[in-house]
Parts: sequence; C-alpha cells; structure tokens
Amino acid sequence: MTSGFKQWKSAHEVLSRHENSKQHIDSLAALCSRKSTGQIDMKLVTQYESEIQYWRQVLHRIVSVVQFLCIRGLPFRGRTEEVGSPNNGNYLGLLELLNEIKTAKYFSISVDSTPDVSHVDQLTIVIRFVQDTGPIERFLKFVPMFSHTGSEIANLILTFLEENGIDIKNCRGQSYDNASNMSGKYNGVQAKIREKCDVALYVPCTAHSLNLVGNCAAECCPTSVGFFNLLQSLYSWLSASTHRWHIHNKHMNGLPVAEALSETRWSARHDAVKALNRGYKENISALEELAADENQPLKCRAEAEGYLKSLQKLETVILLEVWDTILERLQKTNISLQEKGLSLNTAVNLLKSVLLFIESQRNEFASFESKGKIKCEVKDYTYSNRRPLKRKRQFDESKVSEMQLSPREKFMTEVFICVIDHLNAALHHRLDSYKTVQEMFDFFSDLTNLSTGDITGAATKLINKYPDDFEECFSSELIQFAELFKSIHGGKEQNVYNDSIELEMLMFLNRFKCIQSFPNVHITLRIYLCMMTSNCSGERSFSKMKKIKSDLRSTMGQQRLSMLSLMSIENDIVSSLNYTELIEEFAIRKARKCSL
Repeated sequence: MTSGFKQWKSAHEVLSRHENSKQHIDSLAALCSRKSTGQIDMKLVTQYESEIQYWRQVLHRIVSVVQFLCIRGLPFRGRTEEVGSPNNGNYLGLLELLNEIKTAKYFSISVDSTPDVSHVDQLTIVIRFVQDTGPIERFLKFVPMFSHTGSEIANLILTFLEENGIDIKNCRGQSYDNASNMSGKYNGVQAKIREKCDVALYVPCTAHSLNLVGNCAAECCPTSVGFFNLLQSLYSWLSASTHRWHIHNKHMNGLPVAEALSETRWSARHDAVKALNRGYKENISALEELAADENQPLKCRAEAEGYLKSLQKLETVILLEVWDTILERLQKTNISLQEKGLSLNTAVNLLKSVLLFIESQRNEFASFESKGKIKCEVKDYTYSNRRPLKRKRQFDESKVSEMQLSPREKFMTEVFICVIDHLNAALHHRLDSYKTVQEMFDFFSDLTNLSTGDITGAATKLINKYPDDFEECFSSELIQFAELFKSIHGGKEQNVYNDSIELEMLMFLNRFKCIQSFPNVHITLRIYLCMMTSNCSGERSFSKMKKIKSDLRSTMGQQRLSMLSLMSIENDIVSSLNYTELIEEFAIRKARKCSL
C-alpha cells in the first residue's frame, strides 16, 4: 500500500490482500476490544451504527419493492409524486404500506376462514389501524389452516404477527364472527389472544350479529319456516325448466325475477321477498298460464296449481308485506355496517335504531293485513270456514267455556307477534355483547355537554383499563380539550367529515396542530377508532381469492395468492408493464438518490 499503483484495476487485488493480512486483522480485533471495554465516543458510535442499520433496512425495502413491481410488470409512477397521496403510484404506495402499521402503533385484528377451490382452508388476516386521515383496514395475508380449534387459530395469528415484527401488546381490539371457536369465553380465539394482551377487547362482528337476528326470527314458528321454504321451492321449480322460466320472465315485464335464498347471505332473502312482493300479480299470472297450459305434463300443471293456491292465501301475502318491510331495513342497515371506517358507537347506534323500528311495528298488524287483502283480493283467512276444534273436557274441570281465538287473532298472536318478539329478543341479546366496550368510549358523543365530574369519571375508567397507555393528568387534559373543542367547533355544523364525532375530534387535533398539548386524548381516539366492528374486509378478500384462485389456478402457491389478492383489493385494476416508463422512472430516482 505504501508503494502505490498506477492503474485502478489493480486496487481490488491490493485491497483484498491487505484485508486478509495479519496486521489488518489485528487492528480490527483491537478496535472491537476497545468497543467492548468502552471508549470516549461510545454514544456517537452507537448513533452512527444505528443510522447505518436504519438506512440498510430502507435500502432493502426499496430493492424489495423494485423487485416486486418488476416481477409482476407493474408501473412505478402514479399521477403525483407526493408521499401520502392516494395517487402516488405503486412504488411510493408500497413503501408507505411497509411502515404504516408500526407507525400507527395501536391496531385491531380480524380473521376468518373459508376453503378454496383446491380444498385448502384459507385463513385471512386483516388489520385495522388509524392514520391522520382516519381508520384504515388492510388485508395482509392468506395463511393455510389445518385445524379449527381456538388454540390453533390463535397460534397462527400470534406467529404471523411475530414474524412480521408486529407487537401483540399493541393490539387493542379483535372482531370475529359469532362461532364458538372464535368467540368462546374460555377456549375461543378471543380468549387466547387476551391471554397475551388483556386489553385486546373483543367486538363481535355487527353485520354477522344482525344476520343471526334475522335467522332467529325466520325460524321462530312453523308458518314462517314454511313461508321461506315456499320462496325457495318456487324459485327452484321455475328455474329447473327453460320453458317455465321463459313464461315467468315474460310476465314479469322488467320487474325483478324470482331469486334464490341463502343460508348465510341475508341480502339474498331480501331480494327474494322483494321480487315476489313487487311482482305478486305478475307471478300469479305466470302460474295461471302454466296451470292452464294443456301442452305441459300433468305433474307440471298440478305443481303450478299448488304454488298458485299457496300464494293466494291471505297469510302468505301478509307475510310477504311483513318480511319485505323488515328485511329491507335489515339489508339497508347491513350495508352501512359493512363500511370499512365505521366506528363502534355508530355501529351500535345502527343496531339500536333497528330495534326501535322493530318495536314500532308490533302494533302495525292491521296495516299489513289491509295491504295483503288489497293485493290478493282475499278477505278471509284459511281456516275461517272450518268448525272450531273443541277439546274434550275432563271430569274434574270447571264448566267455564274456553276462549276461542278467531283465525285472524290466531295468526296475529302465533305468527306476526311471534316474529316481532323474537326479533326484539335477539337484538337485545346481541346489543348486550357491545355494552361493556361502548360504555368506555360513549362519553365522546356528548363530551361538550358533560360536567367536570362526568369527564373525570370517564377518564378514570380508561386509566384503570389501560394503565400503560395514559398518564395521570388525562382527566384534566380531557376537561381542557372539551372546552377547546366546544369553543372552536361548537358553532359549526358537527361531523364535517360525514362520519363519527370521534373522527371529527381526531381531525380537529391534526388540523389545529395541538396533538402535543393533548397527547392522551389523541391516544384515546386512536385506540377507539382502531377497533374493528366487523369482519367484512375478510369476506371481501374471499371474493378476490375466488376470482384469482380458480379451477385453472388451483395449484397456485400461498405467497403468490396473498400478493395477488393484496394488489387486487388495494388497486382493483392491475396495470400492465410499460418498459420505457419503468426505465425512465428508475433512472430519475437513481439520479436524485431518492429514498424514503
């Protein structure tokens, strides 16, 4: 090294020889020894090495993103070059995604499973966290699952989080369906997760709970069960023959045609009831034509007569009106419950509004009956002309005559009121599941009107529940925030962002740059808004998986399936590769030495 060299191509050989020399190795050993025993600039060295490690990780992420986009033929550039913009393209978007969850700190999880076309049970993992713009739900990965016990599913979740550097101690919420292996109090997934993080509160899926409410009411009495069986049977009979379906479609004349029912998707039941109710007379005309068609087999004509008699009963038409009204409200509410950014208080209030609506319908039987009589032109119930049954009186019974209910009263009490009461009872039961969690955060909805004592009590309750997240000054900080929010925001229309008041408060802190003044309030809002209220994002991932992993792609690997599903969910449309744009973008970024 002291003699030097004339050509740079010789540098590699000389430097390699020096690095392997005894003198260089001894010097490195001495340096390491001094580092371990302490040196005067130890803090500077530690800071320097941590920065080196940080930028190595950044470079690794950048290279990984470049490889990912190149392998799948995706363009780098978006409409803008701004970090955080939804239109900044695949390159910056993926770099942001790698850091979002860890930056947000608090998160909630939701998992669900379904078998794919290759008969592998796929567990979808979805995480919800809060950014400055509000709550975000992200599909992360499909994981193959070979056991449905609560312990096995919980172990899969914990292993996945650990492998990706996500601390389970920062989990503040869980949301699954109401299956026993997920919601079980002792051996369910939510119980196993709470053993690792006791503040990961369980919130049952609100959309699934509402479906269970409808299912409970539909099976509350034989007449209601027979009504839905009639709808399914009529659809199956009409769709089994192209001729019958053609006659049915011709009479509908643009109105909704018959629909099939579904055990799990209650929107299908609403569609079936709505189609039959809106096109009742047209369905009757179609069945009359099929019953009178002498070219049809006798069995077909007899079946048409049977369906015709069933549909022309006053009881059937009244149930059509009742279930059309109820299912329409359940379906419209269910659509709102499936929103990604829905907050817990809003979801619970939606369920309460359904409960109040159902209670209001209990005294509306006369209205439903009137609509039914006008529609089917039948004035009497099925058993109106039959002789009432009399029970044999035993020798020791009194001679007081028994109360005999009329056919109308019998149908009203045994069917209509039975359905309404089962809906009420089921909704009350489901709402009790959210009571504990909602009571901890419902003070936000009326914060500006609460007294100092009420605010202090609410803050104390949160401090006791989350001792590691809040400081003792939380109550005084919350009192000051309430006054500030009331003075600045009180004169304006609330919910500027068309969402919950809690999200408006989060935006308020960001907009006026006062997070440093109210750090505990900011933490509270982030914990509350990160709580997932449904597992509908998991259901959406199943829809994407069904499109991607078809019969022709049944042997697709897990990594490819997860990455394609992630891209499909996030972008919906996958752009094709433009080599000129790719090379140009790479050259520009290299010249600018751009890094995140």
